[in-house]
Amino acid sequence: MVAMLVGVVFLLIESKRFRDYDIWRSRVRVLQENLFANALDPSRGVTSGLARTAERGLP
Repeated sequence: MVAMLVGVVFLLIESKRFRDYDIWRSRVRVLQENLFANALDPSRGVTSGLARTAERGLP
């Protein structure tokens, strides 16, 4: 019973860690696509709606 509880707790911790990693991975990808790529080739423009919101400033 204790081993099953430890296993469940471990899986909960790992799922939260993976979810946080996925959020940061997507944020870095938005920066790569819309900040760094735009700085190197400004003629392409911004492709993400999230980046457009960041350009205008938050409401």
